[in-house]
Amino acid sequence: MPSAVILTTHPDEYQAICAHLNDIKEETHPQGTVYGWGKFLTEVQTWDITIAELGLGNADAAIETERAIDYWEPHVVLSVGTAIGIHKDIEAGDVVAGINIYGYESGEETETEFLTQPQMGLASYRLEKRAQTTARQEGWLEKIQNNQSNWSSKAVVGAIAAGEKEISSTQSETYKLLQSQYNDALAVDTSSYGVLKAVHANAGTNALIIRGISHVAGQPKLNIVSDNARVNAAQNASAFAFEVLANLGDTSAFNLSPAKYAKLKRDIATASKGLLQWPRTLSREKLQENPELSSIARSELDDLFTRIQTEESSTTILLGPPGSGKSSLMATLGHHLVEQERAVLAIKADQLSSSIDSIDDLQRDLHLNLSIEDATSAIASREPIVILIDQLDAVSELLDRKSQRLSLLLS
Repeated sequence: MPSAVILTTHPDEYQAICAHLNDIKEETHPQGTVYGWGKFLTEVQTWDITIAELGLGNADAAIETERAIDYWEPHVVLSVGTAIGIHKDIEAGDVVAGINIYGYESGEETETEFLTQPQMGLASYRLEKRAQTTARQEGWLEKIQNNQSNWSSKAVVGAIAAGEKEISSTQSETYKLLQSQYNDALAVDTSSYGVLKAVHANAGTNALIIRGISHVAGQPKLNIVSDNARVNAAQNASAFAFEVLANLGDTSAFNLSPAKYAKLKRDIATASKGLLQWPRTLSREKLQENPELSSIARSELDDLFTRIQTEESSTTILLGPPGSGKSSLMATLGHHLVEQERAVLAIKADQLSSSIDSIDDLQRDLHLNLSIEDATSAIASREPIVILIDQLDAVSELLDRKSQRLSLLLS
């Protein structure tokens, strides 16, 4: 059963989450944090939901997020609450799904100015894509409960700024800083960076920040009292959050706890050593035969990087005569991707056992606890993964008696 921890910072936000849950109970952490937990029922599955109310501030948010992850081992962490809009395209009642979170307090104070040194937290890839889809549709509006406002709400996906200050005036130095240095930020809050900082230290946990806008800095408040504005904004944010959870689709990959996911990443890295440790330069003999191949840093490498960075998914076949440097190019590509902390599964086909006849055989040969399909799906559900397969031509001689081998390597 998939599980989620939902973090709030105010009783109104907490109650807005509870409105979507069944059979709510209470549990106290050994160090004192009191959690609520209940069930969220969808058409295809049931979610275990844990709720916690944090104090204000990124430091407290990071501590409580880390504690909740360690105690509950959730598959998803959502920070759901309210925020102040700071962008011209944002209105009261809107929902912002924060996929880039700026920690704007970091920097250097000189005699004459503040030099920003921003820190950034990122939402997980799968939840980012689901949030984008949810924002394009209006199904989340149907989940808003007991909202008494006359707001015409929309959902947008973008950046949120997070610091230790609550902004009440557009004349404040903090507001001016945000407008000059973080002008793509849609909203500002006091906890979202701390949440993502804690999640970043727990590989495999999916995270997303969701904020309902109670009012916009510099704009007159609508015909609704401040407390009701926060209540309604919290209800909008919670409606969006549960629409995201309801439409995540197949969550079988979420059955991996953070610890198991971290182990899977280590196993994938170990399985990839054969190709990633391949020489990234050509031998002296090959260079004498092909002096034009003196460097692997060629246009093909740039083309491959561009495709990986700009396309959501793609398949590329690299062709060339024997000795032209295909393996070195693949090793170089994989090495750079790993340096960028991208997930990579690199298979050197000519180093595999000649007895492989099935997916199960391949799994055993690579020493993985999951099948290739399940392993790559589990990673792709959380972050992009690049799969490199080198030397398929080396197994062509086995096609007559091992035709299954090539097809499984291409699957």
